[in-house]
Amino acid sequence: MQYEGHQAEFCGLNEYGGLQDEDDTAEAAALGQHATTSWKIKSLDSDILTSEEDAFPEDKMTAVKHVEAHEIVRVTHRAGGQSNQSRHRWTTNDLDELIRPRFTQVFIPLTRTSMSQLPPWHGMSIDERQDLFDRVFPNSAHRIETNDMNSRITEWQSKFAAAALTILDSHFIKTGLVELEARATWCREQLGSSVASMKAPFMWETWDNGKKKGCFQGDLVLKTFGLVHIPVIQAVPHELRDAEGSSDLRPCGALILAVLAVERALTIWLSGARVIQTGQAGHFSADNWGDKIVVSRGVAKTSSKVANLFARAQKMSCDRWIAILDAARAHYRRHKAIQDKQAIVVEESASDAPMTESDGDCE
Repeated sequence: MQYEGHQAEFCGLNEYGGLQDEDDTAEAAALGQHATTSWKIKSLDSDILTSEEDAFPEDKMTAVKHVEAHEIVRVTHRAGGQSNQSRHRWTTNDLDELIRPRFTQVFIPLTRTSMSQLPPWHGMSIDERQDLFDRVFPNSAHRIETNDMNSRITEWQSKFAAAALTILDSHFIKTGLVELEARATWCREQLGSSVASMKAPFMWETWDNGKKKGCFQGDLVLKTFGLVHIPVIQAVPHELRDAEGSSDLRPCGALILAVLAVERALTIWLSGARVIQTGQAGHFSADNWGDKIVVSRGVAKTSSKVANLFARAQKMSCDRWIAILDAARAHYRRHKAIQDKQAIVVEESASDAPMTESDGDCE
């Protein structure tokens, strides 16, 4: 693939196309509504906190306030007469039957693709979502309003966490890491001394005693990113994508979500056993994995790990991004091929099974 001129910085990112269905059956619980805040990405050379350990001194004078917020939305009929109080929790069944398939197969992936370019857990405004909705349904009378369509977005974010755990489980099996101590040691080594400072081997394509190559190209990261986000990109029809070179299509937010999901998976296995905290503490959420403002002894300090990782992803060259997307797509294709092969095996097994008396009765 050759890229020439100024538009080469973006053109390769438009080539991950091909409309296909996306599995959206599992609905994640919608997050509670928060007030919106603006993002200020700190410089990578800033002297503010870069590690979670520094951000949480062990004293009773420390209070934590979370930086990030969500904008929760729903889709309602303009002509509808129901009040907010009388409406039940919003689902796609509230939509007209004629637009439901396109809503799930096109609008949701388009929204996720747009959000993938934002910092993790950073919400889109109602107007921004309305613009996307109008692009998909130019003749529709629906309007986006504040409330609870956000479950479809949190579901996408939760998929990163689920994929990372599944991929790590598979890695343990393939590499023969069955002993608790062996798994614990490997997880500690992969987490390194600091994810915030990029001193974690799992984040790099190669790592040899601190000599590193291939930022954000670690095997676990690329597999997680590929399995979750490549099908989202592919589900968006070409006619709905931004014109070539007109905007930055690099999914920096999705890539950093994959990094954080792998960090969470390694942390869960840090004892050698899979231990996930119960309740809200175990969720892959902004509250647990987003940036925070820490007030310690009356002094407010910012822990900006996520913002700095996002800024690092934004600074990567087009060539690096093409390499990341190509590798992620290859992982997804292999995963899909295995799924398809397993489906064929199951189907053949079912067809080869001898017909029982009850089967004959059914015929």
